[in-house]
Amino acid sequence: MLSGNKLQDTINKYLEKKREGVDYTQIRKELRERKFNDTDIKKIVQEIDNIILLDEFQKTDKKTGEKMRLGGWLLTAVGIIFILCRFSKIPFFQENYLLPYGSLLVGITLLFYGYIKTKKRRQKKTDEFKRKFIQRR
Repeated sequence: MLSGNKLQDTINKYLEKKREGVDYTQIRKELRERKFNDTDIKKIVQEIDNIILLDEFQKTDKKTGEKMRLGGWLLTAVGIIFILCRFSKIPFFQENYLLPYGSLLVGITLLFYGYIKTKKRRQKKTDEFKRKFIQRR
């Protein structure tokens, strides 16, 4: 059984190799050559896989928040433009209430939802950092 620091160093080393494109079978083979027991190999590979999956979920979450904010700004701008066009002499804009106010409302909602999602992601990162920092002390 490995100590905590040696295990974490090994995980970090092979995590970088996995990010470079090395396959799990190759990682297992190298660990067996380095005389690790099967329990430690399983722990290392599982931890590497968990970190890789967590990174993928965080990338998706970041993209979603950015898309929500962008869509929110766009719909809010369209709503404001349509509201300003209501004061023109174009009959379509004067008679239509749903398009300007609806797009404004949906835009503001998406904008706030995107900011909340981004804030939660930042808070999660801060909490993870604090948790890891406290564990290492």
